[in-house]
Amino acid sequence: MASKNSSYSDLVGYIATGGGIPIAWETRALTVNLSGLNDSAPMRQAAIYALDTWAAVAGFAFSETASGADITFDNEVAGAAYASTSYTWFGEIVSSDINVGKNWMNDFPVDARWGLGSYGVQTFIHEIGHALGLQHPGPYDGSGTYAADAIFTYDTLQYSVMSYFEQDQLGGATALNVMTPMKADFAALTELYGPLWANNGDTNYGRSGLYDFGEHRDVAFTIYDSSGSKDLLDLRDLTSGAKIDMRPGKFSDINGHVKNLAIADGTTIEWLYGSESGDRVVGNAANNYIRGFGGADRINGGTGNDTLEGGLGADVLTGGSGRDVFAFRTRQETVSDIIMDFVSGVDDIRLSGIDADTVAAGHQAFSFIGTSRFSGGAGQLRYGFKDGDTFITADLDGDKATDMLFKLDGHVALSVGDFLLV
Repeated sequence: MASKNSSYSDLVGYIATGGGIPIAWETRALTVNLSGLNDSAPMRQAAIYALDTWAAVAGFAFSETASGADITFDNEVAGAAYASTSYTWFGEIVSSDINVGKNWMNDFPVDARWGLGSYGVQTFIHEIGHALGLQHPGPYDGSGTYAADAIFTYDTLQYSVMSYFEQDQLGGATALNVMTPMKADFAALTELYGPLWANNGDTNYGRSGLYDFGEHRDVAFTIYDSSGSKDLLDLRDLTSGAKIDMRPGKFSDINGHVKNLAIADGTTIEWLYGSESGDRVVGNAANNYIRGFGGADRINGGTGNDTLEGGLGADVLTGGSGRDVFAFRTRQETVSDIIMDFVSGVDDIRLSGIDADTVAAGHQAFSFIGTSRFSGGAGQLRYGFKDGDTFITADLDGDKATDMLFKLDGHVALSVGDFLLV
């Protein structure tokens, strides 16, 4: 195997320039002519999917025209997929022609060729990348192997849709079709066009938002987001637990695959809803709200003032640095939970959502009694030490017995100020 450059920034620079001069459009509002695909409705729709993807994630605007377009699509050259781009001597793109042969992947059913998540759509995303100025991450064209032709360690589809090489060439990632440009592509586009403005405001990813992780299980994604204070990664449609790293530039495992979801460099996702199975979650430097929902979750908020909610299941909650809130909505959510790094006077435990008195009508707040024993009052909340840990218990019906219990790692002296009870 040839020696490879392990610099990610060098990879990004090569995608932006191909080792030569950078080329780019003067504007991000471009016209397209799709009439060359009119003889194949599935192909035409695949090209529209790909254009919509670039528009949604990178801020380009495409409008269709019948003649004189900036980017023209065709399928007449059989067995070939390429973009032929014309540009001035100082690197301004003036036109681009994209061909994807109508016999592309002829041995596959139509949906597998041209549906969302297909290799055909990935091919159109790749060729549109060329039309926007992106290059292959190495000096190859038409064919190549990772061992012989990749000059960068990270030259795989895990990092760039412009790569020829599958994700499993590096780091155990699952080889999958990609449904978006990938993290190095966004970084290269930023070098060519400056800041990318896409998905401004609070954006949902997953259920009821961009990308249906439940429907499209066997593909890879990268999330790029310019702004917002409550951007949400919603994984409730997953049928298995996920391993999520919310930090910019990091990869996550969803749908039973490895490293098939990335957060682009510079992208901050503030909120996360986990699956109904056991998830492993690492937050970022923002003030995260992370809700695990079902399963035995392990959640680390990272830096920032985070709110962590394990949901149902035996959860392990770590706030990380900052002033964190550990929240419980029901008594059932507290069962077998442990908070690993609670700091009295800094962090809070929110129990205001739980009815502390199951005998009385309405919603009652807890009454904190410190380390005193239960005296027969419904809604009494206390703590004590056992086996090196701190146990928080409550009597919900006034029978002096424990009806709710969870624990803190280590001995932590608590006061009423450590709880949000109303």
